[in-house]
Amino acid sequence: MPKASALRDEAAELRDQWQKLRRREMAPAEFRELYARIDTFFVTLNTDAGAMYDNLSEILLAQDFQDLTGQVIQKVTTLVKEVEEHLLSLVVMASHVDQMTGTVHELEEREKISAEQGVGPQIKAEEREDVVSGQDDVDDLLSSLGF
Repeated sequence: MPKASALRDEAAELRDQWQKLRRREMAPAEFRELYARIDTFFVTLNTDAGAMYDNLSEILLAQDFQDLTGQVIQKVTTLVKEVEEHLLSLVVMASHVDQMTGTVHELEEREKISAEQGVGPQIKAEEREDVVSGQDDVDDLLSSLGF
């Protein structure tokens, strides 16, 4: 912005002096000064215009990147919303499956499990037939399951 402002101001001053030259109201010393200012202006214009072009190109690239990133974020957000809606409908359907099929769950069976019959290592495994008591029993169980 400062470079563009400085170029605009310098161009306005040179235009005013150029108009003075065209009206033949300029002395030879002023003409020499105008000649030197115009030469300096063209050098500065060339340098500053190149810098402004580079800056504007960088701004455009940043805007394109931001637009692309925004589009990706918007698509991901839309996808997440769709997945959420579908999962919600699955949860609602799953809650009605028992009602539709007429399945009745007996909660009492789950409540019958006492602390003694809980999961975890069995201290008195030798006394029970439904508990594995060694590596051989584990290997037999795994092989019966296909492992």
